[in-house]
Amino acid sequence: MLPNLFVGTGDGPWQSECSSHSGDSKPCRFCDVGGSVKERSSDDGFLAIMSLGVQRTPQGTITQIQKDLNLATKPRKGAEIERSQQRSGTVDSLAQTVIEELVQKGKALFEEKNSVGKRVNSNADIEQTLLALKTKRLEDGSFLNSLLNDQAFDPHLDTAIGRLHLVLLGFTKYFWSASLPVGGSKKLSQREGGH
Repeated sequence: MLPNLFVGTGDGPWQSECSSHSGDSKPCRFCDVGGSVKERSSDDGFLAIMSLGVQRTPQGTITQIQKDLNLATKPRKGAEIERSQQRSGTVDSLAQTVIEELVQKGKALFEEKNSVGKRVNSNADIEQTLLALKTKRLEDGSFLNSLLNDQAFDPHLDTAIGRLHLVLLGFTKYFWSASLPVGGSKKLSQREGGH
Protein backbone atom coordinates (compact mmCIF):
# COMPACT_ATOMS: atom_id res chain seq x y z
CA MET A 1 0.00 0.00 0.00
CA LEU A 2 1.22 3.50 -0.82
CA PRO A 3 0.27 5.79 2.08
CA ASN A 4 0.79 8.89 -0.06
CA LEU A 5 -1.99 7.83 -2.43
CA PHE A 6 -4.26 6.89 0.47
CA VAL A 7 -3.75 10.06 2.52
CA GLY A 8 -3.20 12.43 -0.39
CA THR A 9 -6.73 11.86 -1.62
CA GLY A 10 -8.31 13.07 1.61
CA ASP A 11 -9.42 16.56 2.53
CA GLY A 12 -7.73 18.81 5.11
CA PRO A 13 -9.43 17.36 8.20
CA TRP A 14 -8.61 13.81 7.06
CA GLN A 15 -4.98 14.75 6.44
CA SER A 16 -4.81 16.38 9.87
CA GLU A 17 -6.22 13.20 11.40
CA CYS A 18 -3.57 11.13 9.59
CA SER A 19 -0.81 13.34 10.99
CA SER A 20 -2.25 13.22 14.55
CA HIS A 21 -2.88 16.95 14.38
CA SER A 22 -5.78 18.51 16.26
CA GLY A 23 -5.52 22.11 15.19
CA ASP A 24 -6.48 24.03 18.32
CA SER A 25 -3.78 26.58 19.11
CA LYS A 26 -1.40 25.09 16.52
CA PRO A 27 -3.39 25.33 13.28
CA CYS A 28 -0.64 24.10 10.95
CA ARG A 29 -0.04 20.37 10.55
CA PHE A 30 3.34 21.05 8.90
CA CYS A 31 4.96 23.23 11.58
CA ASP A 32 4.36 24.45 15.12
CA VAL A 33 3.26 27.97 14.23
CA GLY A 34 0.39 29.13 16.38
CA GLY A 35 -0.60 30.41 19.77
CA SER A 36 -3.82 31.54 21.39
CA VAL A 37 -6.43 33.36 19.30
CA LYS A 38 -5.42 36.59 21.02
CA GLU A 39 -1.74 36.00 20.18
CA ARG A 40 -2.50 35.11 16.55
CA SER A 41 -4.78 38.17 16.21
CA SER A 42 -2.01 40.58 17.21
CA ASP A 43 0.20 42.22 14.56
CA ASP A 44 3.22 40.13 15.61
CA GLY A 45 1.14 36.95 15.80
CA PHE A 46 -0.30 37.50 12.33
CA LEU A 47 3.20 38.03 10.92
CA ALA A 48 4.40 34.87 12.69
CA ILE A 49 1.63 32.86 11.02
CA MET A 50 2.90 34.07 7.63
CA SER A 51 6.32 32.53 8.25
CA LEU A 52 7.31 28.91 8.68
CA GLY A 53 7.61 27.66 12.27
CA VAL A 54 9.65 24.73 13.52
CA GLN A 55 8.85 21.76 11.28
CA ARG A 56 6.77 18.96 12.79
CA THR A 57 8.31 15.50 12.60
CA PRO A 58 6.81 12.06 13.10
CA GLN A 59 9.24 11.40 15.98
CA GLY A 60 8.30 14.69 17.67
CA THR A 61 4.61 13.81 17.33
CA ILE A 62 5.21 10.31 18.76
CA THR A 63 7.13 11.82 21.68
CA GLN A 64 4.23 14.21 22.44
CA ILE A 65 1.68 11.37 22.27
CA GLN A 66 3.81 9.27 24.63
CA LYS A 67 4.05 12.21 27.07
CA ASP A 68 0.26 12.44 27.10
CA LEU A 69 -0.06 8.65 27.58
CA ASN A 70 2.40 8.79 30.50
CA LEU A 71 0.59 11.75 32.03
CA ALA A 72 -2.67 9.77 31.85
CA THR A 73 -1.19 7.22 34.30
CA LYS A 74 -1.18 9.88 37.02
CA PRO A 75 -4.38 10.53 38.98
CA ARG A 76 -6.42 13.67 38.26
CA LYS A 77 -4.50 14.80 35.17
CA GLY A 78 -7.36 15.03 32.63
CA ALA A 79 -7.35 18.84 32.44
CA GLU A 80 -3.56 18.93 32.23
CA ILE A 81 -3.64 16.48 29.31
CA GLU A 82 -6.22 18.67 27.52
CA ARG A 83 -4.01 21.73 27.98
CA SER A 84 -0.97 19.79 26.73
CA GLN A 85 -2.86 18.69 23.62
CA GLN A 86 -4.13 22.20 22.96
CA ARG A 87 -0.64 23.70 23.36
CA SER A 88 1.03 21.12 21.10
CA GLY A 89 -1.79 20.69 18.57
CA THR A 90 -1.19 16.94 18.78
CA VAL A 91 -3.98 14.43 19.39
CA ASP A 92 -3.76 10.89 18.09
CA SER A 93 -7.25 9.40 17.78
CA LEU A 94 -6.02 5.86 18.51
CA ALA A 95 -3.96 6.82 21.56
CA GLN A 96 -6.79 9.10 22.69
CA THR A 97 -9.01 6.07 23.35
CA VAL A 98 -6.41 4.74 25.80
CA ILE A 99 -5.83 8.19 27.34
CA GLU A 100 -9.56 8.67 27.95
CA GLU A 101 -9.89 5.19 29.47
CA LEU A 102 -6.95 5.85 31.80
CA VAL A 103 -8.30 9.26 32.86
CA GLN A 104 -11.77 7.83 33.59
CA LYS A 105 -10.34 4.84 35.49
CA GLY A 106 -8.03 7.15 37.47
CA LYS A 107 -10.93 9.42 38.35
CA ALA A 108 -13.04 6.47 39.52
CA LEU A 109 -10.18 5.07 41.63
CA PHE A 110 -9.49 8.49 43.15
CA GLU A 111 -13.14 8.99 44.12
CA GLU A 112 -13.58 5.46 45.53
CA LYS A 113 -14.29 5.64 49.26
CA ASN A 114 -14.77 3.08 52.02
CA SER A 115 -17.80 2.90 54.34
CA VAL A 116 -16.38 5.67 56.56
CA GLY A 117 -15.96 8.05 53.59
CA LYS A 118 -12.18 7.79 53.42
CA ARG A 119 -10.32 7.33 50.11
CA VAL A 120 -9.51 3.69 49.42
CA ASN A 121 -6.65 4.20 46.95
CA SER A 122 -3.51 6.27 47.42
CA ASN A 123 -2.10 8.23 44.49
CA ALA A 124 0.76 5.70 44.26
CA ASP A 125 -1.72 2.80 44.11
CA ILE A 126 -3.74 4.55 41.42
CA GLU A 127 -0.61 5.25 39.39
CA GLN A 128 0.45 1.58 39.62
CA THR A 129 -3.01 0.43 38.47
CA LEU A 130 -3.09 2.90 35.59
CA LEU A 131 0.45 2.02 34.50
CA ALA A 132 -0.50 -1.68 34.39
CA LEU A 133 -3.65 -0.85 32.41
CA LYS A 134 -1.67 1.30 29.96
CA THR A 135 0.86 -1.49 29.45
CA LYS A 136 -1.93 -4.01 28.87
CA ARG A 137 -3.73 -1.75 26.37
CA LEU A 138 -0.57 -1.01 24.41
CA GLU A 139 0.29 -4.74 24.32
CA ASP A 140 -3.21 -5.65 23.12
CA GLY A 141 -2.77 -3.62 19.96
CA SER A 142 -1.02 -0.70 18.43
CA PHE A 143 -2.73 2.39 19.79
CA LEU A 144 -0.60 4.80 17.82
CA ASN A 145 -0.95 6.19 14.32
CA SER A 146 1.01 3.74 12.15
CA LEU A 147 1.71 6.44 9.55
CA LEU A 148 4.03 8.11 12.07
CA ASN A 149 6.32 5.06 11.91
CA ASP A 150 6.38 4.73 8.12
CA GLN A 151 9.96 5.33 6.90
CA ALA A 152 8.85 6.28 3.37
CA PHE A 153 6.02 8.64 4.31
CA ASP A 154 5.89 11.68 6.55
CA PRO A 155 2.25 12.61 7.22
CA HIS A 156 3.32 16.13 8.20
CA LEU A 157 5.10 16.89 4.93
CA ASP A 158 3.72 14.46 2.36
CA THR A 159 0.20 15.86 2.28
CA ALA A 160 -0.93 18.76 0.17
CA ILE A 161 -2.51 22.01 1.25
CA GLY A 162 -5.36 22.56 -1.16
CA ARG A 163 -6.45 25.94 -2.41
CA LEU A 164 -9.85 25.31 -0.86
CA HIS A 165 -8.46 25.05 2.67
CA LEU A 166 -5.61 27.54 2.44
CA VAL A 167 -7.30 30.31 0.46
CA LEU A 168 -11.08 29.94 0.46
CA LEU A 169 -11.46 28.51 3.96
CA GLY A 170 -8.40 30.33 5.28
CA PHE A 171 -7.67 33.96 4.52
CA THR A 172 -10.79 34.59 2.45
CA LYS A 173 -13.15 33.21 5.11
CA TYR A 174 -11.64 35.36 7.85
CA PHE A 175 -11.47 38.49 5.69
CA TRP A 176 -15.09 37.98 4.59
CA SER A 177 -16.36 37.36 8.14
CA ALA A 178 -14.47 40.39 9.46
CA SER A 179 -16.09 42.59 6.85
CA LEU A 180 -19.65 41.61 7.83
CA PRO A 181 -21.64 43.70 10.29
CA VAL A 182 -21.45 42.62 13.92
CA GLY A 183 -24.18 40.11 14.70
CA GLY A 184 -23.86 38.03 11.53
CA SER A 185 -27.59 37.33 11.25
CA LYS A 186 -28.46 41.00 10.72
CA LYS A 187 -29.52 41.56 7.13
CA LEU A 188 -27.68 44.21 5.16
CA SER A 189 -29.78 47.18 4.16
CA GLN A 190 -29.51 48.47 0.60
CA ARG A 191 -27.26 51.24 1.83
CA GLU A 192 -24.88 48.80 3.61
CA GLY A 193 -24.95 46.44 0.66
CA GLY A 194 -23.99 49.24 -1.68
CA HIS A 195 -27.23 49.14 -3.76
